[in-house]
Amino acid sequence: MPDIFSEMIPRVEVSLNNNPRCKSELENIAKQEKWDLINTPSITVKGSNFENGKKIMTIIFKDEIISKVEINIVDHNFVETIELPSPLEDPKEIEVKVGTTFHKKIPFKLKHLYGTVTYFDGTPVSYPIISAEGKMVTIGDEMGNFEIILSGKEKSIAIFEKNYSKETLECWLYDVDLKEDTKLNVRIDKLEVYELGAWEASTGIYIHFIPMSLTRILNLINKGITSEISMANDPEAWPHLKKNDIKIFINEIEVPISTFNEYEDFIGEYEEKKITRPGYILGIARKDWKKGIIKVEIKHHIKSDGEEIVEKGEGYFFGFKE
Repeated sequence: MPDIFSEMIPRVEVSLNNNPRCKSELENIAKQEKWDLINTPSITVKGSNFENGKKIMTIIFKDEIISKVEINIVDHNFVETIELPSPLEDPKEIEVKVGTTFHKKIPFKLKHLYGTVTYFDGTPVSYPIISAEGKMVTIGDEMGNFEIILSGKEKSIAIFEKNYSKETLECWLYDVDLKEDTKLNVRIDKLEVYELGAWEASTGIYIHFIPMSLTRILNLINKGITSEISMANDPEAWPHLKKNDIKIFINEIEVPISTFNEYEDFIGEYEEKKITRPGYILGIARKDWKKGIIKVEIKHHIKSDGEEIVEKGEGYFFGFKE
């Protein structure tokens, strides 16, 4: 029987982490975890439709060999990450050789996402931490200015400050696929807009998200509830929002919310009982929207130690960016 892979064309995809080396640490009190966030410049090569076996892969940049390693191709595929001593200077293309039969120049056009991170009162967040799914990390400056260099689409990017899970939650950016360098100023506080997504319908678009409240979690911890599953199972953990607690912006222009729906978002089961949390689906009429970056801004009133606290948060969805 002929090998169908012998008639298929070998292909490679190359992604480049061209951000400088850095290291930071965050603590998640609810999960009782500490996270080491480390960035190392690197090149990742994914290959498909190759002949199985061990081969030499060579990476060339500006006519110089920067890596030569032996790879093991299994099921006609491989993934290899090469650490770099420092970011590449002005990369436009990278050459990849695999064995004696594959040699290709891969063009690059890196995109820069940059801006300033502040609290909702306008105060800069000193040294904000920007993490693309933990695999790529950068740290901003004392005035909250940040930049992260992207070579492709990122499913999500989280922006933290040093007091994460103690005084603030993160700001999430979803479906980040930049066509050009993009400036984005973001704010963080005690609310989180989680699992933000959007999809198009015949009448407009629908937007989905889950809100999370730091004050509610800290209140449970102060009551002695410390396990993550017990917190998730406690109805006091989850904020309930009203329509006027939410604002939607597209390219920083506020658009009206045409429909507002709260639903039970299924998390899992515990002791044979279903665990849910409130999720939200909002409708935006077609006449009120156009393609662009969607921002969801939320607020939430809660009492803690006899004091009323107004929590705020925002998140971004890039999936409809032109």
